[in-house]
Amino acid sequence: KFTWTAPDISNFEGRTFDGFHRKDGKVGTANYWLVIPLTFCENRNIDVLEGALSEKLGYETKKDFAVDTDALIQQYKSGASTDEIFNTPIIT
Repeated sequence: KFTWTAPDISNFEGRTFDGFHRKDGKVGTANYWLVIPLTFCENRNIDVLEGALSEKLGYETKKDFAVDTDALIQQYKSGASTDEIFNTPIIT
């Protein structure tokens, strides 16, 4: 049978930390991740990771604008002329 023994925290009694209060009454700290690419070619992979994690962890910020690349692809696939492609509205 396992019995857990709490660690001695006497050195930390009465101390505080630089955290924040959550809506549910619990406290938390900020998490900072430092990722250093060791080669130039890894920069794109880090950008992809940042985008994926920011979105899923809820840190993604609203973009000022987005580019509708699907509209350009559709124009190209349908055989549109260069002028038609250049005049396709893509800022959303």
